[in-house]
Amino acid sequence: MNDMKERIIWLDYFRVLAIYFVVVSHTPVSADFNLPLTYIRMPFFFLCSGLMFNIDKEVDFIVFLKKKAHSLLIPFVTFHAISYPFWLMFDRNFGADVSNAYPWYEPLPDIFLGRFAIDDAPLWFLTALFATEIIYYLLARCFTSKYLFVLLPIMVVVGYLSQAFIDIELPFMLQTVAIALIFYGLGNIFKKQIFAFGKKHILWHLFSFVFLGIILYFASIYNGKIAMHINQYGNFWLFLPISIMALFASQSFCVIVEYILKRRNWVEYISRNLIIVVGLHIMVGKFIKLVTLYVFNLPLSIYQDAILPNLLFSLVSILLLVPVMLFVNRFCPKLIGKFSK
Repeated sequence: MNDMKERIIWLDYFRVLAIYFVVVSHTPVSADFNLPLTYIRMPFFFLCSGLMFNIDKEVDFIVFLKKKAHSLLIPFVTFHAISYPFWLMFDRNFGADVSNAYPWYEPLPDIFLGRFAIDDAPLWFLTALFATEIIYYLLARCFTSKYLFVLLPIMVVVGYLSQAFIDIELPFMLQTVAIALIFYGLGNIFKKQIFAFGKKHILWHLFSFVFLGIILYFASIYNGKIAMHINQYGNFWLFLPISIMALFASQSFCVIVEYILKRRNWVEYISRNLIIVVGLHIMVGKFIKLVTLYVFNLPLSIYQDAILPNLLFSLVSILLLVPVMLFVNRFCPKLIGKFSK
């Protein structure tokens, strides 16, 4: 989630699109609609982070470690400090978790170990990305840039073994990190080719989006839903090429959007503040449900297996977080790991 000195416009659209898909995935949207999106969401964020990584600019490991701890672990702690009391007072007693009779300490071991925690489930991504970046840094230090591609088959094999034989949650989501490293490595090793693809003629991207999008739809139906946080990938050897096709189809779509809409400051702003959406969209979604139920007197069943209501729900969730972004950046940026240089 690093910022770039020179903004790559389609990448800003891609980041916002990906986080939008994340929010959509946490609604009761139609399973058929959601299925292809699962191949885009989390793989993209790891690939995007790999695109932004430059080992030549990260000379000192301790400096790199501190920077990643600031940008990823501090928000992890901040958002759990908000979500855990909320879960303890409301979700555990009145929300979806009431039927499970969770004890008050249920999320605490998972929070402490940086794993998937029920008070704010999406935050697993922050610790997984932290571990991915640190491990990749150490690996990249062992290879020159010219030979980094040697890492890829090794990471693919380790990823396969991880999803095939590890069925427990490890600290910092290490069982998922084995897969995340593949996408991070792809983004880092093939960044020149990915950026070059983004510069192709718009007609090429129209063809790419339609052709790859059709293949993605039918291939995802065949392979089934994926969920990185639980190492669910269907057939692992199908998952990888399908995810890569999904990423290229999405890149082409975002190049098309850039061609139509050009550069938009609000897109860049949300792109720079995705971490707030990651940490708070679940709680904002609960607020929207209360408004739906008690202000508009509509049953929550309007969202069940629906497409348009959940797309609108997700859009409103992100827009409601824009004032939060403005407030946090103005008054307390350190809470989300933003320290002045």
